Amino acid sequence: MRSLWVLITLSAVLAAPVTAAAQRDGAAPESEPAQAQAQAQDEHSTADANAADDASEAEPSEAKADDSPEAEPSEDKGDDDDDDQPRFGWAVLPGAWFSTDRGLGLSASALFHLPIAGSRKKPSELGFVGIFTTRGDNVLRIAPRLRLVEYGYQIEGRLELGKRGGSYFGMGNDTSADDEESYEFNRYLTEGSISRRWGQLLYVGFGWDASWATAFDVDADGALAREDVLGIDGGAIIGLGLVARIDTRDRSYGPSSGMLLEASADVYNRRLGSRYDFGQAQVNARVYAALRPRHIIAAQFRAGATTGEVPFQRLPSLGSATLLRGVASGRFRDSHFVAAQLEYRTPFWWRLGAVLFAATGRVGSSLRELAEPTWRTAGGAGVRFALKRADHIHLRADAGFTADGYQIYINLREAF
Repeated sequence: MRSLWVLITLSAVLAAPVTAAAQRDGAAPESEPAQAQAQAQDEHSTADANAADDASEAEPSEAKADDSPEAEPSEDKGDDDDDDQPRFGWAVLPGAWFSTDRGLGLSASALFHLPIAGSRKKPSELGFVGIFTTRGDNVLRIAPRLRLVEYGYQIEGRLELGKRGGSYFGMGNDTSADDEESYEFNRYLTEGSISRRWGQLLYVGFGWDASWATAFDVDADGALAREDVLGIDGGAIIGLGLVARIDTRDRSYGPSSGMLLEASADVYNRRLGSRYDFGQAQVNARVYAALRPRHIIAAQFRAGATTGEVPFQRLPSLGSATLLRGVASGRFRDSHFVAAQLEYRTPFWWRLGAVLFAATGRVGSSLRELAEPTWRTAGGAGVRFALKRADHIHLRADAGFTADGYQIYINLREAF
């Protein structure tokens, strides 16, 4: 708990001058460093939310990045979202987070809110993020997110370069924690999507994913080198795909009602310049409901499948700061995965809140294996501190527990 209060205090002290300057200019400095932070921890799996999620993103996101403490008089009134007009604003914000398997992470973020078609609840933005961890991650990222509501388009992207690290435990749903080995590599990546609205809710479009990685730095006596696991030689991974989304959430940050349904299918092919030929498909469903004001039930279901010559770092895996909290990142990895989680969020006192969460999932080499009864489970509890109550941006500290032990996470924004 002491480390949590240290992070709160540092965020307030370091971000206050920027917040005050933006207020003098009439801007509302909202930001999203958590996506970047989450993605830094979730990097190595299509199951991790990355992603990134909204995002993450960031995931390590997946920080995908987040925000600064208050100092806005209107926020003391609570959840006052009457002003839903898009605003021009900017913020340069420090950030800090922690996870048991990735260590302490530091980030510096500059985020611009663009005065284009959108809303304050679901703003357009352009983020610049730098991430550094005690376990060797050094990443620079540019992440635009344009919600052109009036024109019926959504454009999202990520340009990233830097050094990454991760852990490998072997393949399958029954690997041992004692078999963990570390790896590192340098990577350059660009990915994104452009989608168009069809009807009132459905967005459909295409996406791209292109990355170039150096050969992985691995233990010469470890399983990765000994078994010559596909992917450790690095190279280009280039693919194109289709995306679809339905989003009825009342807001992007800390939603209290509605749902988010996403599906994607991607093909990576040598004709596109990729070193590997493979395909992958994923679905992501989230539902939010308020039992009573500020008492929220959130549920998520995720599943994915791959086929072909899939490099190990692109295989679905379980364990991250956003999915199956308590399971070490990359702990279980295979060709297919399915996972679900449930979370209860409640206010506690002043700007403090609490959550309880539980999750289950498994990986398998075939779809049939996913129906087998050996599912991995995790659960835990966490504390929330509202940095910006009007925008529902929270600092979170979670402790997740499994049969193997526990993991601690300190990030910005909710897990999903």
